[in-house]
Amino acid sequence: MFPGTRCSGWRPTYPPPRASLSGGGRGSTEPSTTRAAAIFRFDDDDVDSAARALFSQAFPYLSFAYAIILARTLLQVITHERVVHLVDLGSGDPKLWVPLLRSFARLSNGPPHLKVTCVSSNRTVLERLGHRLVKEAEILDLPFQFIPLNVAVQDLTPGLLEIRTGEALAFISILHLHTLLADDMIMMWFL
Repeated sequence: MFPGTRCSGWRPTYPPPRASLSGGGRGSTEPSTTRAAAIFRFDDDDVDSAARALFSQAFPYLSFAYAIILARTLLQVITHERVVHLVDLGSGDPKLWVPLLRSFARLSNGPPHLKVTCVSSNRTVLERLGHRLVKEAEILDLPFQFIPLNVAVQDLTPGLLEIRTGEALAFISILHLHTLLADDMIMMWFL
């Protein structure tokens, strides 16, 4: 099955079943796979960062998409708005946001008040991104507000977004929108 889906028929088993191979070392009764798991502990954030870096190297078009979609298209559409609310549906990538903040700061008619709502189920990603963007906005003297939403994209509701009248609203989803379709795709397999 696919991680992150809500299929009720699949559940990971925790703790993992004991390995049938022994060999945890001289005199050890512990299976080697259990010892290896104890030795190599990975932080989820480190794994996410490493995966992002590998993906960027393998598919350099993502950086191109950031530059074209955001820097050009988004800025052209909302150049004359005074309050801009951008909702990031799961990216949480500073490589996306820092150049965009710099582009907003250089607008000829002055920067708008920028609100960035980042949706992620990973609190550490939100904290890191928030600190980075607030620091960058202070350097640029950009009116800025960061709103972290620690929820999965699937659980997002309009009430959580704090949308106000008069804001230009844009949703940005890079490599995460498909998670909203996962349940429907699984259901189609069974029909």
